[in-house]
Amino acid sequence: MALQNLSVGVDDWQACSWLEAYYPEGLPEDWRFDYYLNDFRSALIAQAQWQAWTAQELAELQAVLREGSGLYLRIDHADAISAQQASLVTQTLADGLMGVLVFDEAWPSAQCTWYDLAVTRVSRQQACTGWQWAHEGWVLSGAPCAWLPALPDEAKQQAALLKAFVASLGTHSTQVGFFVAAQAVTPAQLHQLKTLAELLGY
Repeated sequence: MALQNLSVGVDDWQACSWLEAYYPEGLPEDWRFDYYLNDFRSALIAQAQWQAWTAQELAELQAVLREGSGLYLRIDHADAISAQQASLVTQTLADGLMGVLVFDEAWPSAQCTWYDLAVTRVSRQQACTGWQWAHEGWVLSGAPCAWLPALPDEAKQQAALLKAFVASLGTHSTQVGFFVAAQAVTPAQLHQLKTLAELLGY
């Protein structure tokens, strides 16, 4: 398999469950992202969060991005997006942005890019042309990227899931995000998944 760069992450690095279990007590809020990126190279940013970022916050985020780090933007409601904010975010973070995960069922199937970012469609009803991967009733399509609503408990099942996803990529060899829903995974479980992916050579 060609892929050598699977980047495991959580789909909401500031979820309440993670704030309590993952970040050290007393860690300043503006240090959280740097702390997270020290463990996990990719983050999926909730729409409400990136829509609220100020120019100063974006500059601070850009400063802590490491080589090999990648951010993905989540879109749940495309009609609620401010075009001005979308331009600010995409222009400021630039190469730090790897793509967009779209959960909005009204998203046009033919729209495979957004502000020059590759789109991964996450849907129960529709799929884009090209790459596709199905899991637990969800179909991911368009630009290769994984999102799981839950994580199997057993390592053997997790390994099978990772292998199935990587097999779907064919000859794709660049960095690919692999996200798990924050409410369905603990920091310890995500660490174990990351270690497992590394042991498998991804």
